Amino acid sequence: MKRILLVLVCVCCGCGPSLIVVNPRVDTRHTYTIDDVGYARAGNNMIEVARVYTLPTFVSRDSPDTLYYARSRNSDGQRQVWVAAYRLDGKIGYVLVNDPAASYGIHVRNGGYIDQGNVRLPGGKRGDVEAWPEANPPFKPVSAVLLPGSFQAALEYSGRQDSVIHLVYREYHDGVMQPVHKQELAFDLNASPLIHFKSLTIEIIEATPTRIQFRVLEDGGLPWLPPAPRR
Repeated sequence: MKRILLVLVCVCCGCGPSLIVVNPRVDTRHTYTIDDVGYARAGNNMIEVARVYTLPTFVSRDSPDTLYYARSRNSDGQRQVWVAAYRLDGKIGYVLVNDPAASYGIHVRNGGYIDQGNVRLPGGKRGDVEAWPEANPPFKPVSAVLLPGSFQAALEYSGRQDSVIHLVYREYHDGVMQPVHKQELAFDLNASPLIHFKSLTIEIIEATPTRIQFRVLEDGGLPWLPPAPRR
């Protein structure tokens, strides 16, 4: 009798594998190699640097028989992005969400097929959905989207006038493509062929109104890139 009561309590309380938060990956990226020669045309970026914050990301395959939550699109008609917010303890794959405030997630294997249907998230209600066959997975993994906390920056070459070269520095936050900071810079090559900006030391080898040839001599480890916040 006690054993039966224990089973009933587990069913009512939703016993099952516990949720484990997936820690976002933090990558520091840059488009140059120290001491290698680089080139850029006017209006293009010479240098890009970033510290980005990502989770494994999936979208729907848009097949006609895909389940409703994988077919959903945003207001711009784009396929909705689902990120791997959790894992189930002892299970392979991810619990995907398409809204940070979601009350449920979908347990999806790495290949995109549904293993266990809906999974109740902390504070949410549980709903059950059938597993989806591996032969026709409704989701597919894609390049990870940038999450809040991501930071990107670029130096654009905007041309030369007499001995002065002009650059534009832009910063982008949280994966949004609209710059949040812009700064116009000018350097007189008659004063020095070396330019210093933040922790970067750049040697200008040749510059014309339409093209620049340069070499990054030092970046100091890019200490000015902000750290990604913890979840």
